Amino acid sequence: MTSSTRDARPSADDDLPALHGSRLGAAITALMMGVFLAALDGAILASALPTIVSEFDATEHIAWVVTSYILFQTMTTPIWGKLGDLFGRKRIFMIAIATFFCGSLLSGASGSLWMLIGFRALQGIGAGGLMVNAQATIADLVEPARRSTYLAINSSIFGATSVIGPLIGGFLVDALDWRWIFYINIPVALAALILAALTIPQRTRRSSAAVDYLGALLLLCTVGSIILLTSLGGTTIPWSSPMIPVLGGVAALGATLFVLRERRAADPIIPPRLFRNATFRISTVLAACAGIGMLGIGTFIPFYFQFVQGMTPTTAGLMQLPQTAGMLTGNMLTGHLFVRSRHVGTVAIVGGLLMTAGLVGLSSLRADTPLWAAGVVLLVYGLGLGVTMQLGLALSQNSAPRADVGAATAVATFSRSMGMSLGSALLGAVLAGALAAAFAASGDQVPTDLTPADLALLDPVARARLVQPYASGIHTVYTVAIGLGVVTLTAAAALFLQGRRAMRIVAPPATLVD
Repeated sequence: MTSSTRDARPSADDDLPALHGSRLGAAITALMMGVFLAALDGAILASALPTIVSEFDATEHIAWVVTSYILFQTMTTPIWGKLGDLFGRKRIFMIAIATFFCGSLLSGASGSLWMLIGFRALQGIGAGGLMVNAQATIADLVEPARRSTYLAINSSIFGATSVIGPLIGGFLVDALDWRWIFYINIPVALAALILAALTIPQRTRRSSAAVDYLGALLLLCTVGSIILLTSLGGTTIPWSSPMIPVLGGVAALGATLFVLRERRAADPIIPPRLFRNATFRISTVLAACAGIGMLGIGTFIPFYFQFVQGMTPTTAGLMQLPQTAGMLTGNMLTGHLFVRSRHVGTVAIVGGLLMTAGLVGLSSLRADTPLWAAGVVLLVYGLGLGVTMQLGLALSQNSAPRADVGAATAVATFSRSMGMSLGSALLGAVLAGALAAAFAASGDQVPTDLTPADLALLDPVARARLVQPYASGIHTVYTVAIGLGVVTLTAAAALFLQGRRAMRIVAPPATLVD
């Protein structure tokens, strides 16, 4: 053992009692239940929005039901991660579960749209703590050499919930009531809370470091402004509104002050020392690319199947199964290879090539593309996305000192969340512009209330006239998105050039073994 490794080993204050097979499995199960709750509620609401609009009669504000959840989840993720480092992840994870439980119960009991929006924000706060502390706790429970296998399971949950979320939501709305998409969380949250209390070990002593409250406030202002600007700009808030430059200015000023604060803070929310490690910087880029690829690009896949291929929402959701299967496979294979390969740059290159090939394939989709061909394209894209997603998280944890694992995990999770938000907003703007241009070329205006069901009722000539602009718009979106593949490949190439240094484990093996 080198002297640097000895110095990096946590003190006795941070050591945790060893876990063995069954208890370790139960603890991981509790963590995955928390991740499942947070990921599911990011996807399950889509099927219920029309019903909620009808009940509350507030179409113009319905976007806030989704935005409030994403906003507060993303804003609080780095803070939750730091709190886990300071006060112990078990305690913070359980507080996050309790917060999410209360948000779910109150969301289901909401008597107005604004109550629902507020309680969805509370859910989002809890969700941020669930995701980051679950991933960071895995780093505590499992030694680095085996950690990526468990992280692969964690990442796979996101791919699975993106498909099953809308399906579960649709079933609950049809069979029971939209409120049950929130009430269904209650038994799962209670089970996760009890299981976490019984199985996850608690650090024996609390850190003496203080919370950087000013840094946390600056981070909230910065991230909140960015999310509001990207998610509501051009829709709820017109681009001509004076709120747009105000939000942009607050984001720029907040980011500047946050960076200056973190450099001087005794115990910063996001330690600047993390970014001195080249592998960590690359992992942050990969995590952001995975976020853009998962939601920013994935948002428009059902759009293609519904408006271009003429499918129902349920069938369009099922057509995404190849992508989900690819993501699950890519996650698990990368977890396996991460343990055995000493040159993860090669794995990253393969992932970037698959992702780029999938984006090229998506850009070639047309109205007459066979469904089997579309399925193959989605499978290839899902494989590349799964590899990239897994590497972004695993590398961030393995390149961080043990004391900063929570903060490092928070940065990776935060980067992925920001990628989701920014990617969907920017590509949404690309689609809006492409549709406007395509319909203008045909002498028409973009229909604002057209649904896939309406298209099915049209005669073939009228339907083809409307479908063509949508196909053209989707083509433009995925052509632009090929740039994401280029960025991913560039980051992978940088990792490849690092060689074996990319696998250097800064954090020592954890004390927990099975």
